[in-house]
Amino acid sequence: MFIKVKRIESFIGMYSPTKIKINVEVIDKIKVKQVKVINVEDDQAYLQVLDGGKKK
Repeated sequence: MFIKVKRIESFIGMYSPTKIKINVEVIDKIKVKQVKVINVEDDQAYLQVLDGGKKK
């Protein structure tokens, strides 16, 4: 399964990349105005996006 993550332009946290976690492991980081496609191999997965340590 593929998941598309898009980070829009925002003043809050714009200078720090946002961490993308799947199941507790940080798999990638995404910057402002960037789009990432992530391959998830598990049937079920817990997706978490952290901006400055805060869940989004």
